Amino acid sequence: MSEYLQAAVQRVLAGSRDEADLMAIATAIQTGQFTWASDKGAVGVGGDVVNSLIVPGSYNIIDSTIVLEGEAAIAIQTLLTQRLGVTPTAAIPLDALLQQVRSRASTKILNLFSQIQLLNKRQLAVDQLYVDVYVLEVRNFRATIPGLLEGQDAREQFDRFGLGKRGERSPGLAIAASEDFPRLMVLGKPGSGKSTFLRYLAVSCARGEFLSDYIPVLLELRDVDEAAFNLFQYLHGEFGLEQEAQTEQILKQGRVLLLLDGLDEVPSSLRQTVQRELRKFAKRYDKNRFILTCRTQTTEYIPEQFQAVEVADFKPEQVECFALHWFTTMAGTSEQGMALKNQFMEKLRESPQTAELAVTPVLLSLTCWIFDDMKGLPQKRSDLYRDGLDLLLQQWDEGRGISRDSGCDRCHQLTTEERKRLLSYVAVRKFEQAENFVLYEESELCGYIAEHLQVSIEESQAVLEALSQQHGLLIKRAQGIWSFSHLTFQEYLAAKWFCDRTDWQNLIEYLWTSHWHEVFLMTSEMAEFADELLCKIKQEIDFFLHQDRFQAFLSWVYEDTQAIESAYRPSVVRAFYFSDFDDDFSESLSLRLDDSLSVANDLRDSVSFSLGCDPDDCYRSSDRALAEYERRNVCFAIARSLIFDIHICQELRSINQLDLGDLDERADNDYFARLESWQDELYDAIQGYESWVHDWEFENKDQEKFRKYYNVNKLLVDCLNVSSSSSDETREQIEEALLLPIAEIEKRKK
Repeated sequence: MSEYLQAAVQRVLAGSRDEADLMAIATAIQTGQFTWASDKGAVGVGGDVVNSLIVPGSYNIIDSTIVLEGEAAIAIQTLLTQRLGVTPTAAIPLDALLQQVRSRASTKILNLFSQIQLLNKRQLAVDQLYVDVYVLEVRNFRATIPGLLEGQDAREQFDRFGLGKRGERSPGLAIAASEDFPRLMVLGKPGSGKSTFLRYLAVSCARGEFLSDYIPVLLELRDVDEAAFNLFQYLHGEFGLEQEAQTEQILKQGRVLLLLDGLDEVPSSLRQTVQRELRKFAKRYDKNRFILTCRTQTTEYIPEQFQAVEVADFKPEQVECFALHWFTTMAGTSEQGMALKNQFMEKLRESPQTAELAVTPVLLSLTCWIFDDMKGLPQKRSDLYRDGLDLLLQQWDEGRGISRDSGCDRCHQLTTEERKRLLSYVAVRKFEQAENFVLYEESELCGYIAEHLQVSIEESQAVLEALSQQHGLLIKRAQGIWSFSHLTFQEYLAAKWFCDRTDWQNLIEYLWTSHWHEVFLMTSEMAEFADELLCKIKQEIDFFLHQDRFQAFLSWVYEDTQAIESAYRPSVVRAFYFSDFDDDFSESLSLRLDDSLSVANDLRDSVSFSLGCDPDDCYRSSDRALAEYERRNVCFAIARSLIFDIHICQELRSINQLDLGDLDERADNDYFARLESWQDELYDAIQGYESWVHDWEFENKDQEKFRKYYNVNKLLVDCLNVSSSSSDETREQIEEALLLPIAEIEKRKK
């Protein structure tokens, strides 16, 4: 306290009535330099003093506060009341005040947040949902597109851009209660359950099940609309106290659990103000506990000393629990809910791709809703995405309590179909970029919106903000960086763009770009008539290896397979010439052609028959050896070499060098003798096939071209598998012509 203020107090107590002295004292009270107490024994509390009396005043900082007691306090109070209108408040014991505020705050939490509204407008108790989290390693991400993409596979890591390496999966409540993590930043993709988790913590605290001596306060930051946002003033209003000094005292005690939802959802015009206020507040009132939610771990959002955790996807048992609660709220009785849940889980097990998608609250909600509407799940992935997209465009905003009247007239005028066309255009324009097909600069995204809607950039920005708030399909990853909330929706929308226009020629341009492959699959599944698309894919593949050296190899493969007697179609056997790239290709061909056994087993059978012995006896005597061969990838190589391996001699020599004595020390000598004899017979039997060996030598660039050729052939087979609108004739023609040289294809056409 300044010497002038001390002198002013002494003059007033001595009987002076100077207006300037009284004004100085009143100002000191309101700025926290001076407090009073009329009760005997009252003290100013600014630290951890327990069971003390609260001293009224605007602020109450013990380090710089004078407390006046008894007659001196009464004298100054009287003068200030008479001359300046400043009225003191009676002191209240700290514990009583804390209980009063906690009771008031807990009642509000239970009234507002104990239920969550599902997308179908039904209510579900928030404590019936359970959330696990991963503690993330500390990592500073640059809030730039190169920074977010650095070291990341855009497809595999799409949901985790801007997130650090995961630690152990742990119960969310245990992490939030830990003394090791008084400040948490809860991260996760849209719809992953961040807000639900925050509500669960708030309700648990209000009920005394978690941090029972804390005052829970939950603020949804997307509702902040004040340019001069002040967190202290907000809490003072929530506490319902008359004097700000009382709010100050509670905060100084460190008894508040402050839950802030959606740090990245703060309106862009207010974001810096809110973040600056949060950092200042957390530093000043550091004894309290803070839990924030955000979508990304970029440094612009993470305040100092906050530990990042990521919301985990639902485990199978959590999916089942969620489904039970969903269908029980729909059916009205636990018995009917259980029956519907069992039917749903059975359908989910029959559709692994859907099950992989439905692991977050919002997507699982969509899946449950679609199941309830259709009395089943769609057979096609594209139908699931179509129905889910419709629900998000029509219901997501209402389910979150967001008004469609966003202040953007142009967006408000768009029908659901027009919004889909806009999103399809935005999805395709980004997919056209090979280096970065997922992350948009905000200016780039607004440019696409402006192009499609024929509006100004200013209007496009308003449309973008409205779409983001209303549907959750476009999200902000970092300051000025956007993406679709889920890659599957972007792929579906890109496929829809081409299907709506039957624009196969432009789509074919991206056949050799790997990130387009899911779009081709989705398009093949969605196309009303897929024959033209599938034929164009086949033509593009055939021309890819038009050079003589590649055609010579394909001709050799074709001629070799002509000499093979097999129950499988020639195209299946031809696929095994490329099996070094991926054994799954031949399996997908076999499934497509309704072959029940793998070619590998068929070829291995031919080994035993060529030895002139019973195959079962052969396998019984060599089970362990075969297991070892499989482990070293040798057994399959032998079987394949019977027909077409080009390095047969080298592989056979490697087999003779195997030490069978390592397989089982307990086996008898006769057992190993039989194995060695079997090897010798196998070696002798294969010698007759050496004339089939052809030593093809290709440079690395040629090998890479073969790999692309192989991968796109596999894509074509997968497109055939998912397409339901192609004719039998087209399928037959494509299947018979797979992996053939151009000359043979042309001959068959004639």
